[in-house]
Amino acid sequence: MTAYILESSTLYLEQVGIWSAALAVAIIFVFGALVAVPRPLLSIICGLAFGWWGLPLAVVSAGFGAALVFVVGRHLLRPRVWSRLKRRRLAQAAVRAVELEGFRAVLLLRMSPLLPSSVQSYMFSITSLTFTQYIAGTVLGTLPAIALQVWTGTLGRAVLAGEVAPGAMVLWSFGVVALIVATFLIGARIRLVLAADMADEGERRAAA
Repeated sequence: MTAYILESSTLYLEQVGIWSAALAVAIIFVFGALVAVPRPLLSIICGLAFGWWGLPLAVVSAGFGAALVFVVGRHLLRPRVWSRLKRRRLAQAAVRAVELEGFRAVLLLRMSPLLPSSVQSYMFSITSLTFTQYIAGTVLGTLPAIALQVWTGTLGRAVLAGEVAPGAMVLWSFGVVALIVATFLIGARIRLVLAADMADEGERRAAA
């Protein structure tokens, strides 16, 4: 599968040129965010097709995609988004945390796999977050994972070309472990935040 993607992307680059190919990937990223196309897969493809140049392409494209979801969710689909999210207790707790914590909650949630990325984007769109808080938290929170995914694609490209540097796989493995540990710790932290917010909400209701 990886070899097929590399061969297809290389052929496509030769046919249409690097800028046209980058534009095509960016469009898929942006509009794929609306329908929950898996971002990790697209980031890995960026690494396979463009090497490390795929990192800025993936980060910028993912940012634009997240921005589009935020605008659509806030101005066009707000009632529908809320009707879906209110059935999920975790999503409701996350919304309350975002309302209380703002940027910090966005940053933590983006670095945690508690909710899928697209679900998070739509969820953020119905809160009182400013666009600046949302984009800043999104870009900073997703950057480590995107970098590792692009690195994965870049390594796959090097492996297939027989150009893997000594120790590259070891270094990549350390990166994977570090991200998993960080994700676990951040997930534990955001769970504490959500639990505290839910407890505060319960106390306010009891007092009322």
